[in-house]
Amino acid sequence: MKNGKIVLHGGTLFDYYFTLSVNKSERRNRKMVIYSYTEGMINLLDIWDEQFDDIKLSATAYFINPKTAKRLGFRQVDTNPLTKLLMLINYLPIMISYSIANEELSFPNVFSLKSYESTLGELRSNKIYLMEMYEKLKS
Repeated sequence: MKNGKIVLHGGTLFDYYFTLSVNKSERRNRKMVIYSYTEGMINLLDIWDEQFDDIKLSATAYFINPKTAKRLGFRQVDTNPLTKLLMLINYLPIMISYSIANEELSFPNVFSLKSYESTLGELRSNKIYLMEMYEKLKS
C-alpha cells in the first residue's frame, strides 16, 4: 500500500510461465488467470478488515470486462498516460504472457487498456458476487 492506495497487479511473465500450461486449453488458462484474480481479492478482504474499508484500490487491465468490474464494485476511470507508456515499454513480456494464456502467439491490444478504481468497502459490499464467481471458476 502506498499513499492509502493498493494497486492491484496481474501476474508477471514468470508467474504465467510456471502456472499456466501450453498443454492446456486457452479456456482453462484464461479461467486460471481470472480465478487467481478473484482469489487475490478475497484474500485482500480477509487480510484487511472493515476498519480499512476506505482504502482505495486501483487496477489496470486490457481484458477485464467493464461489466464484471462494475459488479465487483469497481468503476472505470481514465487510464494514466504513464501507465499506458509503461505498458508499451513492457509490451514484449506482456505479449509473451498473453500468448501463454491463449496457447498461441497473441498480440494484446494495450490500447484497449482500462483502469478501474474502488475501495475495500465497495469490494466487500460485493463479496457475495466475488465468492460466487470464485466458486464457479473453481469447478
